[in-house]
Amino acid sequence: MDLRTLPLALCCALTALPLQAETIFLQEGEQWRRGDVQVWCERPRGSEQPVVLSECQHWDDFRDDCLFQRRIHRAGGVECVEECQHWDDFSGSCHFETRCEYRPGQGGFVRTECARFDDFRETCRDTREVWIGP
Repeated sequence: MDLRTLPLALCCALTALPLQAETIFLQEGEQWRRGDVQVWCERPRGSEQPVVLSECQHWDDFRDDCLFQRRIHRAGGVECVEECQHWDDFSGSCHFETRCEYRPGQGGFVRTECARFDDFRETCRDTREVWIGP
């Protein structure tokens, strides 16, 4: 083989190799293993902060885009979800979003929700707090 054709042969050999890409989503406490590679998902030691995962709550099929993402807060075995409680399909916007506040000393969350929503003014008139925890 001529030295001038070696780069071309090497390039063809590399492009002929199958490329393998894999996306793996792990929840807290789960693990995955393939061969000598092991991956696990755990909360950092000594951390008082919850793990936060996001996922699309409202999707726009026309634009192929996420309009609003909910956030899932997890700490230990407790879970609190921040999401759009009052969604306007016409404008494609959220008028009230729930909130989660982690209380590390108590091992749980306080979730703020809309108790009374004014559809005419598109605002929350009253909120309530809900305890989520042990």
